[in-house]
Amino acid sequence: YQNGFQKSEVSTNYASQGGDPLVFSGTNNTYGVLWGGILDLNYKFGGLHKLSFKNNYNRVADDKVNVANGYDSNGDVRRLTTEWSERSTYATSLGGQHTLPSLGDLGVQWKGYYNESRRDEPDRKSIEYSRPTNSPDLPYEARPGERSWANFFERLSGASADVTIPVDQLRIKAGGLVEGRDRQYGIRYFQMDHNNLNAQTYYLTQLPLDSIYRPENFAPGRFGMNLVSNSWDEYSADQSLYALYSMVDMPFAVGGLDFRVVGGARMENSTQNVQTTEAPGSATIVNAQLKRIDVLPSVNLTWLADDVPLVVRVGDRDGVFDLGH
Repeated sequence: YQNGFQKSEVSTNYASQGGDPLVFSGTNNTYGVLWGGILDLNYKFGGLHKLSFKNNYNRVADDKVNVANGYDSNGDVRRLTTEWSERSTYATSLGGQHTLPSLGDLGVQWKGYYNESRRDEPDRKSIEYSRPTNSPDLPYEARPGERSWANFFERLSGASADVTIPVDQLRIKAGGLVEGRDRQYGIRYFQMDHNNLNAQTYYLTQLPLDSIYRPENFAPGRFGMNLVSNSWDEYSADQSLYALYSMVDMPFAVGGLDFRVVGGARMENSTQNVQTTEAPGSATIVNAQLKRIDVLPSVNLTWLADDVPLVVRVGDRDGVFDLGH
């Protein structure tokens, strides 16, 4: 478990070509909490078998408040943003390792696993208050602000198995994997509408951020909300992966030097689908698909230099001395 507060000073000073300068300075404030746990269980039996059950869970929450003051071409401006975000990850797996003497010390490894991750950002608020320049007696009034809701979820599950066949000093290894992944992501943006305010409700623009967006302030003659999301702000996706591989681990000697070569290839069959809508709120689904079959070769050559003599020498003003091999 861990928690903490972080405060940082920020400043912005820029201008577009031919435009008015924008100058802001303020603070970013974040209070964060992290907690998690690990549970690993291992069981060995017979000296030839091992089972493993592994779990890892983490959860993080951040409460952020950003405040900046400055000015633009319309006057003095105060920018405020509040955001709460939660993130969590969970990973679990069950696996085994086995050596089978009755089959020439055949080695078998297998594993099944499941992972998931989440992120939620409920009701992020961003707003600017402004007043005419050099008018400290006038109150700040809110410009149309922005609110958004976002969420993300992804899960991954799969299984793999490997077989190792020893033949004298040669090792042959082969295996396969099946994996599936799916994801859901969405963010919805809303912009506040001030057009329906009247003389009796215009005072609402002077309310602070912690009360200006209360539900009772959204009604006829008060604030409205306009959806400004794009179609690509929400999507779902899935991917399936099937893989096979084989490899050889072989030591050899050339000219009195020892080497080891490891080579093989992996074949992957992958299909990925992404779905979104033609427009926000539309029932027309747009689907994109990517299918690939790849062969991925690999070779690794290692020089085993254990038997090469190494002489360490140290020099000073009186000569060079051998420290040994």
